[in-house]
Amino acid sequence: MVQQWRLTLDTTPSETITLPLAPVSAIDAVKVVNGQGAAINVATSAYEFASGSPGKLRPAAPWPQIGPRIGGVSIDFTAGYANAGAVP
Repeated sequence: MVQQWRLTLDTTPSETITLPLAPVSAIDAVKVVNGQGAAINVATSAYEFASGSPGKLRPAAPWPQIGPRIGGVSIDFTAGYANAGAVP
């Protein structure tokens, strides 16, 4: 069933990443924690997204600078099947 998930990364991606659950229907938010500890939204124009199985995300422009922290990048996404009849 459809659920919202969060993938956390230690660094900003430099190439295409495959999201760990499928099918992915939406990217809900992408945030980077800066050196002062503030979460900064990454503009949708700064990445490309391909929905489906698997869902993929790729940087399309520079992202805000991440601070020195583990899990400083978060990608919130929606994944799952719309209803029980759609589950293979």
